[in-house]
Amino acid sequence: MTTYVYDYPPSGTPRFYIDGEYVYPMSGEPAVYWIGGSYWYPNPRSPPAAYWINGNYVYPLSETTPKYYLP
Repeated sequence: MTTYVYDYPPSGTPRFYIDGEYVYPMSGEPAVYWIGGSYWYPNPRSPPAAYWINGNYVYPLSETTPKYYLP
């Protein structure tokens, strides 16, 4: 099942899509993030995490305003 990722606040077309554990740009390029638990890591898999997930929102680390929205 594919999940689409939108900029926050949600508007327009999706920025990314999620297939399995990977986040791909809509442009068709290779995966840019790997999802591990509640975190998005740069792909290839490497720490530190770039984003954290809370509900339907994706936040940059150490920030309280979401960057992306998962419908």
